Amino acid sequence: MYQVPMDDDFQLMLVSALRYALTRNSYIVGLTIEYIEWKMPLMDKKYLAIMSRDIGEEIKLSDRLSKDIDKRWMSKDMDKRWIQLKEKIDERLKEV
Repeated sequence: MYQVPMDDDFQLMLVSALRYALTRNSYIVGLTIEYIEWKMPLMDKKYLAIMSRDIGEEIKLSDRLSKDIDKRWMSKDMDKRWIQLKEKIDERLKEV
């Protein structure tokens, strides 16, 4: 199987995929999260920090848009998955 090199361009594409998936409520969220978790051990701290920041900002935006969790655009399950990914990224950042 061909392996894509974990260079800056590829890591930027992962950041872009995360940013795209953050605004969705579909299957792409799960696929993106799983792929990022799989590649996270190989990623540079710089890109992990960007991802953590982007997830945090989106969660804050979601909180500002509606204090009632049932009215947010992001479902409770989606919220939980992004929060869990952010926690995993933040743990990895402490290791690197």
